[in-house]
Amino acid sequence: MSRRTRRRFVLGCQGLWPGRRATGFAGTRRALRRAEVVQVDPLNVVARSHDLVLHSRVVDYRPEYLDALLYRKREFFDYGGCVYIRPMDELPYVRLAMEQVRLSDRWRSYEDEHADLLSRVRGHLRDDGPLAARDFPGVGKTGSFRSTKDTSVALYYLWLTGEAMTYGRRSFERLYALRPAVAPPAYDHVATDAEADVFSAHKASRWAGLFDAPTWAARFHRRIGRQERAKALADLVDSGFLTRVSVEGVREMHYVPTDRLALLEQVEAGGVPRPWRASGPDTTQEAALLSPFDVVLRGPRGLFDFEAVFEAYKPAAKRRWGYYTMPVLYGDDLVARVDPAFDRAGGTLQIRGLWLETDALAREDHFVDALGAGLLRLARFVGADRVDVDSVQPAHMRQRLKYVVRR
Repeated sequence: MSRRTRRRFVLGCQGLWPGRRATGFAGTRRALRRAEVVQVDPLNVVARSHDLVLHSRVVDYRPEYLDALLYRKREFFDYGGCVYIRPMDELPYVRLAMEQVRLSDRWRSYEDEHADLLSRVRGHLRDDGPLAARDFPGVGKTGSFRSTKDTSVALYYLWLTGEAMTYGRRSFERLYALRPAVAPPAYDHVATDAEADVFSAHKASRWAGLFDAPTWAARFHRRIGRQERAKALADLVDSGFLTRVSVEGVREMHYVPTDRLALLEQVEAGGVPRPWRASGPDTTQEAALLSPFDVVLRGPRGLFDFEAVFEAYKPAAKRRWGYYTMPVLYGDDLVARVDPAFDRAGGTLQIRGLWLETDALAREDHFVDALGAGLLRLARFVGADRVDVDSVQPAHMRQRLKYVVRR
């Protein structure tokens, strides 16, 4: 297949190409399943990362849809050092990882040294939960991204090891409860190592959609060496679950789940599979602004000729672009990045910078109109009354954008 087919197919599997096709509450559920994992991040420059991921996939997404799926219906949960939202039916496999955390040298020593503290925190959760970290008195520094207050560390330990789960959020602060208060009984058990390997092999394949061996291994639930990786992929091909495909100009062999092969063939033939047709404007009519933590940015090497770098935690003088740059998806490619910020007091979505991958795009009216439409949708999503593009260069592009975003 062509490299363009590979790009379109990966975007299509993620619900991003040819445009948003999910709608409403049910569409949010499907988009979460289709993405396989959605990363949670505390920064709220424009909106939370997980909300931006779903906004780019669901025509009329609202954050309360996700809250309902997570905290009322309990169809999904969050977990991990890098916090991901996952379907609740994956809990048995994640509980295996939780057990492995508990048995690690670091946390086993912590449990031995803080048995009384942990017992006290468990008791509070049992008798008074759900509770946030601030609801506990404790000793140590508070207010940082990772608090050192003793009771906060104890809560984090209980969450990492699965004794506690996220019950809900209070102004985004996690509310903890003991696991039986959150997990449906049908999913509250621990998978075996063999079951987890099979599950992870399939999930890693669906997550990427179309992938090479290193991409697949990076998404496996444990470290897997080259020989084991090669055998596992060969076994998946022999079983019929995967099919090998080659990509024009790419040395590495790629794989696709066999049940998606017909979709891939339609894309290679220049078509759009019927289930993928956009429910609104496609990405040539309205560019999509992606979260910097979107999983599609971690696809196979060379999927996009685009450097996805997150610079928020770099000193300002060392940033090449901006604080919270969002890649711009136009058509089937990443062609620019914007640095937005939401001035909530002034009701303004400010575009502090725009960087094009190709300067010629600045003179393509169709692209500028699509970018403006994407900025307008983002502004409406976050509740901004206007879009400020005064910092955009060059001037002729800025003038056309001003016209588009005033509609």
